[in-house]
Parts: sequence; structure tokens; C-alpha cells
Amino acid sequence: MASASARPTGHTIAAAARWVSAAIMGALVGGSAFLIVAGWFEGRGYTDVTFNHSLGVLIGGAGTQARTDAALGVSGDTAAPTGLFWFALLSVLVMAGYGLTVHRLLRRRWYIQALPLALAVFLLVMLVYMPLVDGHSAEEISVGAFGLDAGGATPMVFALASLAYAFPAARVFSLAATAGWWEVKEVRAEDALAEIEGIDALAAEPAEPDRPRGGGMVPPAGA
Repeated sequence: MASASARPTGHTIAAAARWVSAAIMGALVGGSAFLIVAGWFEGRGYTDVTFNHSLGVLIGGAGTQARTDAALGVSGDTAAPTGLFWFALLSVLVMAGYGLTVHRLLRRRWYIQALPLALAVFLLVMLVYMPLVDGHSAEEISVGAFGLDAGGATPMVFALASLAYAFPAARVFSLAATAGWWEVKEVRAEDALAEIEGIDALAAEPAEPDRPRGGGMVPPAGA
């Protein structure tokens, strides 16, 4: 009885560990892709929203005039590392919500599940992040509704960043949440070779005096 009751508990703990790991891994991969895309477009002038820096200022980081979106910022600028830390934490919460809702209820392939995740990230940026940045006195830029005052392409920039977040995050989550993905598979060299199609054809053929190797034409007698 004790072993029978312990087994489901062990499976439950393992499943919970996989789920937590999937949320963290998906958040880190998806969040990195989001910041890369948003930073790339900001650096080329498509939008004035400096996502990582502005998030850090919102949370309480101190910015400087020589600010940067680099992960660790510049000397005296705590906004960038603050934004990076909190963005990672918020990303984990987003992926936890994804795991409890979309991944659990929408029984489709991972790339289909990524679409509502991308929509959720986009709406969070447009309806929560943008109004907070626009109303914050410490930020010198005015982003306006949907970030349009920071550049007409701003909604498109963050739509692409949201897609860049969602697809790798959903894929990583779908893999890491599966028990088989964590199993260590031992592959014997002999078994791998035996499974190669046509392995017997690679064996050396016996030499024939009248037939060239490789199955060529046999020359006529007396030639």
C-alpha cells in the first residue's frame, strides 16, 4: 500500500518539476527573442520605445542621460538591469499562465498554441505597458495610445516581438513539459548501424574475375 501511494506522489512531483522548468525555460528563450527583436527595431529608428530601459524606470530603476538598452546598462544606470530582471520574472509568470490555460485547454500543435500566447503578450504590451510608460513622469518620451506617438510602426514592432516571443517559448514549453524529453536514451553503436537501411549493401562483395566491382558490364569472351 505504501509503495502504491508513493508512486503517484512521485509522478506528481516529477510532473510539477517539469511544468515549472518548462515555464522558466520558455520564458527565458521567448523573452530573449522579444528583447532582441524590439531592440533591433528601436536601434534602427522604427520606434522610440526603449523597452528594457523604460520597464526598469517604471519599476524604480534610476536612469542616466547616457542610457542604453544593454543588459547591464552604463555606470550609474540601474534601469537597464532592473528592467531585465523584472522582465524575466514577468515572462515566467506569463508562461505559467500559458501553461495553466492555453497549453492545458487548447489541444493543438505547439505552433497553434503559440498564436494566443503572442496575442496575450501583445495586449499586455499595448494595454498595460504603454499606458504606464506614457503616464510616468521620469520618462521623457510620450508614447501615446498603442505607442503611436513613439513612432507609427511601434504597434507593428511589438507585434513582431510578441510573435518572436511566443513561437520559441511555446515550442520549448511543449518539449520541456513532456516526460520523454527528459529521459536519457542510451544508443548502442551496433544497434544504430543495424538500423541503417541497406547496411548489408555496404558489405564487401566477393571478387569475381570476370565481373568488375560495382556490377559493370562483363566483356565478351576473347575480347
